[in-house]
Amino acid sequence: MKKKRKLKKSKLSPDAFLDEKLKDFIETELPEIGEVMVPIGLSDALVGFCTSERNSACLVYDANAIIDILMKRDEMTREEAIEFFEFNIESVRTAEGNHPLYIWSIPPVWKN
Repeated sequence: MKKKRKLKKSKLSPDAFLDEKLKDFIETELPEIGEVMVPIGLSDALVGFCTSERNSACLVYDANAIIDILMKRDEMTREEAIEFFEFNIESVRTAEGNHPLYIWSIPPVWKN
């Protein structure tokens, strides 16, 4: 008989309130960027926002920081966190085009 794999429960970070705080900040302080998609529990990885000729703005997140959040918060291995990120976070799109962009920062060693 096959053993059922126990799924890990996702824990909200102690800073989960930042998602609502971020939405409020955008609405009051940055109304020009309009409505944007805010991923839940990842506000600590936010690096800014971008605009383009398509007339919709989006938030920009550091993918490496998201991986770190998933590893610490949800007790995932690096490989599990990357797979979760790719299939459950990065691949989410909205019809309005206001879904976040994710950047993978490159360590400064490439300059040497």
